[in-house]
Amino acid sequence: MKKLLTLIFISGLFFGEIQGQNTEEKMVSQAFDKLIVGMIKADAMDLSSVVSEDLSYGHSSGVIQDKAAFLQEVVSKNPISYQTIERESETVQVSGNTAIMRNLLIIRGLSPTGDPINLRLATLMVWKKEKKQWKLYARQGFRLPA
Repeated sequence: MKKLLTLIFISGLFFGEIQGQNTEEKMVSQAFDKLIVGMIKADAMDLSSVVSEDLSYGHSSGVIQDKAAFLQEVVSKNPISYQTIERESETVQVSGNTAIMRNLLIIRGLSPTGDPINLRLATLMVWKKEKKQWKLYARQGFRLPA
């Protein structure tokens, strides 16, 4: 419950930013909200609903995962159990059924041994509209200094 309240609070911080977006851009941002909730809850069904079957998920370490590997990693909470994912900034560009999203993210979580993990990442995501729903198609992240 505490995680959900944190997410609602964080989402509220970005409401003003989302207001300036057009309808499709808002829908992409909302799909990203669902992805964040799924990652924090470690819920495969929530995640699967916003992730393309053809997902290519690139980590800052160079590891690239498909949908099954990404879902397994998040649900297993290894190497990280997500506690919060905050956005420092976000841009969304929509062209037809494709959208490009750029974010600066602050991620806080725990390792499997309970050690705190704090990451600052820049991400580039490609979203694809599939049957009127935006799904994450590709993502690449890289670490930034804290």
